[in-house]
Amino acid sequence: MDIQVTPRPQWASFTSYLLVTVGAVVGIGNVLLFPLAIFHYGSLFILFCIICEILLAMPLLYAELLVGQRGKQNVVGSLVLLSYEAKASLWWKKLGWLYFIVAFLTFSYYLVYAAFPIGFLVSSVQVLQSHVTTASLPIVSDVDVLTQFSILFPCVLVLLLTVMLVVGRGIHRGLEAISCITVPLYLVILLGLAGYMIAMGHFSSVFQHLSWINEGISVYMIFIAALTFSFLKLKVGIGSMVVYASHLPFSVSLKRSTCWVVLIDIVVSLLAYIIVVPLMHGVSSDAYTGDLDANNMIVIFKQIPYGTLVASLFFFAAVLAAWTPLIAMLETMVTTVSEEWNMLRSRAVWWVGSALFLLILFIVLCRTDMIENVVFGYTYPQILKDITLEKLTPIAAFFMSIFVGWVIDRRVSEQELQFKPRVYTVWRFLMRYLIPGLILLIFIQQFPVS
Repeated sequence: MDIQVTPRPQWASFTSYLLVTVGAVVGIGNVLLFPLAIFHYGSLFILFCIICEILLAMPLLYAELLVGQRGKQNVVGSLVLLSYEAKASLWWKKLGWLYFIVAFLTFSYYLVYAAFPIGFLVSSVQVLQSHVTTASLPIVSDVDVLTQFSILFPCVLVLLLTVMLVVGRGIHRGLEAISCITVPLYLVILLGLAGYMIAMGHFSSVFQHLSWINEGISVYMIFIAALTFSFLKLKVGIGSMVVYASHLPFSVSLKRSTCWVVLIDIVVSLLAYIIVVPLMHGVSSDAYTGDLDANNMIVIFKQIPYGTLVASLFFFAAVLAAWTPLIAMLETMVTTVSEEWNMLRSRAVWWVGSALFLLILFIVLCRTDMIENVVFGYTYPQILKDITLEKLTPIAAFFMSIFVGWVIDRRVSEQELQFKPRVYTVWRFLMRYLIPGLILLIFIQQFPVS
């Protein structure tokens, strides 16, 4: 069997790779959902998140990076090459296409939810321009960006076109160029806002809340929530990390780069926590369920001086953080289509973008109730989200753990990861035994128990 490897451009520098990878990992979950989840579940959520990220998400991240750096192709091509190298069945190619489907569906509903911080940002800017006092800051639900077609559709269309433009320009002029601007920018904004909160004297309440445990929620349910959140937070099961690692030279250490990515991911989450949680103590936790279209985060900024400006900066950072993972997901799909079907990048961008537009338009029409939106008591967007997050993503990650833990030759993974012997032994044990079990737990837990 002849397998052709497409020559691939490499990242311009380690810093460029680090920034684009951070941009792919950090998203809405870090900036908006993480502080809400901690406020709802209590301090145990942080502890369980850290444990689950170390035992589940981070080893899986290493696995996907390993496949990408070794295969030097898209997810489908890399799995074919590594299967051939391990003399395993080429059935594993189907896993690559499952990753493609997950990326396609995830992009569709994630892009619609990315309009959420845009709506809050626009509302905050309007308040600033009208010179309204902070005390009379309006609640954004009066103009809900996720329920009005005239607002939601332009937002998602602009998001889609800008993401297509970036990906169409390639990894150097597109992905690297934009990540070198957006990622440092939202990091600086979040650092500045966290510093402002500390200067305002709200920092002590962060530690006070760390001692609070929500006795109304069982420890097991908090653990399951943290397990699922940590699994999804690092964007494993989508394929972006495989594609990004395929542009790495063999000399780059996955161990070093991945530690930096995970560290920055944690820092962004904690910065958002420091900014948001101190302002929540005067508001009932029942108002914050973590559902993007049911909450009104902007109201909490009414409590501090220059609240509208703080809110504007915070939601601007959230918009940037929500935008860069979309670039990574589209890059994954475009790379797969262009390489597997021997298509020019520009043509692949438009084919994939057009297909995404049709599905996204359907989701927007459903969300704005312009078409029949309920089947068996569930909305179509909710069904799409549940199928992708609760079913397909865990399935894809489960089989990836099996492939890397059991199919790939031990010498190959040792060579790529370059761990110390004891660290490698622990990682391999996690990939072969613990991680498949944890993923099955996530999968099974989503089904109602009668």
